[in-house]
Amino acid sequence: MLSSSFIKLMEVLPKPLVMKLAKMKVNGYMRKYAKINVKGLENIDKDYLNLFKTMKSSKLQTFIHLKLPMSIDKLFSGIKISVTYMVVAATVAEWLGGTKGLGVYMVRAKSAYALDKVFASTIIVVVLSLIFVGLVNIAKKIIIKHK
Repeated sequence: MLSSSFIKLMEVLPKPLVMKLAKMKVNGYMRKYAKINVKGLENIDKDYLNLFKTMKSSKLQTFIHLKLPMSIDKLFSGIKISVTYMVVAATVAEWLGGTKGLGVYMVRAKSAYALDKVFASTIIVVVLSLIFVGLVNIAKKIIIKHK
């Protein structure tokens, strides 16, 4: 998540620089997601790959029938991480440059020293993240029926 020092730094810096920093942070999250998916594709047993080579299957057939089913669990793990970051990133983006939304509400509540409203907004962000993770779990159970 975003550290408090990073958020304080974003409040002081000019908006164009803040947007570049936020973009760098989001790109870092995307790299984590991509690494999880690549690890899932790389951790396939070599015996299965040799079997598919022996059967002279194409790369597309190997991907569809072997690599995708074997790495789908890692794919959903990456999606869960991305979904939680999505909610936080949207809130921070509204916080930094929005005119309406939960982030703007948090800034206004903070400026009015209404810390109860700030904490309530934080709880809403957490609940939204949990709802999206639950939806990903439901989709995972629907798609992966054998586990």
